[in-house]
Amino acid sequence: STSSEIYKEFSDICTVPFFVFNCTPSSTMRNLMHILNGAALGGVWILFEHINKLEYTHLITLSKEVQMVQ
Repeated sequence: STSSEIYKEFSDICTVPFFVFNCTPSSTMRNLMHILNGAALGGVWILFEHINKLEYTHLITLSKEVQMVQ
């Protein structure tokens, strides 16, 4: 089983909604922020699949935003 399946099973056990977002080089910062903000407001767990495909500047910004949410 893949890592996303393991996280999905764990979220089911914890009764927490789970969402997988497949990152692509064309992922916009706006889309990433909408997903992150929506997850934070809704108490949803997110797995950013293929996060290594994001532009470096997007990755840095997303990292900072995640740190603020924590």
